[in-house]
Amino acid sequence: MIVIVNPPSTNRFVAHGTTPILSPQCPILVTNSNFDFPQRPIVTEGTDANGFILLNCMVNIRSFQVIDSPCGGNLCDHQSLMNGDIMTNRCCCIQMMNRVGGVVILFDVEVRTDEGSTFNTRMSSKWFMKHFILSDDFPAGTQAFRFKDYEVEDRIHTTATNVFNYINTIGGFIVVGWVKHGEVEDQGVDQPNNGLPHNAQRVMVQSGNLNHHISKIKPMNPEAVNFITLNGYKFDVNTGFEINV
Repeated sequence: MIVIVNPPSTNRFVAHGTTPILSPQCPILVTNSNFDFPQRPIVTEGTDANGFILLNCMVNIRSFQVIDSPCGGNLCDHQSLMNGDIMTNRCCCIQMMNRVGGVVILFDVEVRTDEGSTFNTRMSSKWFMKHFILSDDFPAGTQAFRFKDYEVEDRIHTTATNVFNYINTIGGFIVVGWVKHGEVEDQGVDQPNNGLPHNAQRVMVQSGNLNHHISKIKPMNPEAVNFITLNGYKFDVNTGFEINV
């Protein structure tokens, strides 16, 4: 957790746009602590974005893909790599030359809450990948095509399955994220260029799809994690690319 003390007024913006860049000329206090997160259920009504905090969740991997990250920021967690099925542009974080590989594992997961409801979503997190999936950072220059071999894919899948199953057995996960209903044009009324002037305001209605976005996932009981067991499940970046002939 980073606490910024009395930041000044924002006067810098990304690419001459409206996205602010926080540039404090004042102390930044870095604190490490385990806080008890309150349960915050998923809000399914309305069109606003709503955050959620789900405790004691069971998370299971459905599939995964390895992709080359378009971002080189050291503080970037690589969470917004895909918009639907389209790769997004790099984000506005500080860009630096990578000293480690920039590939990221994009997981397709099923999340089951302690109330029994489920939802499927994609998640990617450099923090989670580094601490729970990999034995070390990928070497600089590592690219996604190296994971296309069946043996390598199978090792990644086995690692992820074992890690998720292990954490599920010791209390599950805290899943933090946000949801938002999309909007579509109301087909039951006249719209611009279809009964109304072209400059008239479009009439929108709430879409039936509720999109879940995971911002953070971590063990519910971190003190229960046996690191010898966890490290035994991790993908070994030194030997994991070896192919048996």
